[in-house]
Parts: sequence; structure tokens; C-alpha cells
Amino acid sequence: MRGAIVRAKWFDAVARAFVYAEQDGLIVSIDSGLDTRASRIALRPNIDWIDIDLPEVVALRKAIVLPLPHVRSVAADGADVAAWAQAIPWRAGHPVLVLAEEVSMYFKPSHAENWIRALVAEAQCKRSMLMLALDLASPFLVKHGHHNPSVSKTGVRFAWGIGDPADLTRLNGDLGSAPDLRCRPPVRRDVLGRGRMHWLLTGRSIYHL
Repeated sequence: MRGAIVRAKWFDAVARAFVYAEQDGLIVSIDSGLDTRASRIALRPNIDWIDIDLPEVVALRKAIVLPLPHVRSVAADGADVAAWAQAIPWRAGHPVLVLAEEVSMYFKPSHAENWIRALVAEAQCKRSMLMLALDLASPFLVKHGHHNPSVSKTGVRFAWGIGDPADLTRLNGDLGSAPDLRCRPPVRRDVLGRGRMHWLLTGRSIYHL
């Protein structure tokens, strides 16, 4: 439970930093479930918020989560960028923050890489600054995570892990690692060393385009 709270507070901080740093923009939360992050961070009217999840989850969410201005749910597979990118108000030239909390480790490696490439391609097509916040599993955790009761009880196993956050920047040369919550370009190559320390201390990374 403590780990879940720490993780939630970290993602809250990332979203809050984006809200107060940008004049306008869009936040997309992948596989949101019943999360109420938009209400916790005092969302401003110049920022649109989209929660993406499967149709049955969206139906439950609409039934029990109070609606908020500038916040709506979209029924789609969050892993299929092409399926939801055209259904959301992703305006050309406007910054976008994509939140993927406890999502990436369940992707197959090839699927995860294609997902990231699709996000970057969509941002480039829209000429938008893209920030991607996600928690990552290490290869050790992927191999041994099923021994943890909190994982084994779900009946699923972790599938994708990386040993160094810089691996994602090598996956796409336009994607840079940001070492702190400011997430502001440009990110120089010397920043990657500090990003590595951030990864070791927190287990979490922010990437931006």
C-alpha cells in the first residue's frame, strides 16, 4: 500500500507541474481505472484532461466518479495510440503530457517499443511538445516480480523491463530524459547522467520530446 501511495504522489506531482507550467495543453492518462488524479491536482480550465480505459471500465467510472469540467473519459485500448489519438482534443502545436501509471511493465517488449514510437510519431505529426511520465520495471523485477503476493494475486506477470532509462532515448533519438519535474526542453546529453541517478533513487523517469 505504501508503494502505491508514493507512486500516486509522484504522478500527482508530475501532472501538477505540467498544469502550472503550461499556458494550455492536454493531459492523457492511460488505463486510468477509477483514478481521481484530475480532482486532486486542482486542474486549471486551460488544460484538458482525458482518461483512457476499456469500455467496461469507462462505464463504471462514469457511474461512480463525479464529473469535472474539462475532464472526460474515452473508451479505448490505451496501448493502441492510433485508436484514441484521433478521438481526443490533441491540438497541433499544444503541449501534451501522457501519464502511464503501472502500465508499461505489462507490455510485451515489442509492443512497448511500438507504443512509445507511436506516441512520438503522433506528437511530431501534431508538432507538439510531448512529455511521457511512466514507471518502469527493471529486468530483475520482470523476472522475479511474480513472487510478490501483490503481483501473483492478479494472475498476470510483468513482461517488459529496462535496465537504464537511457534505453528509451536510444529507442528514439528525439526522446530525451528529464532529471526532474520541470520537464522543460532542451535536454542535453550531460543530463542523462543525472537522469540515471534520478532513476536509481526513485525508480521513475520522465521523458520528453
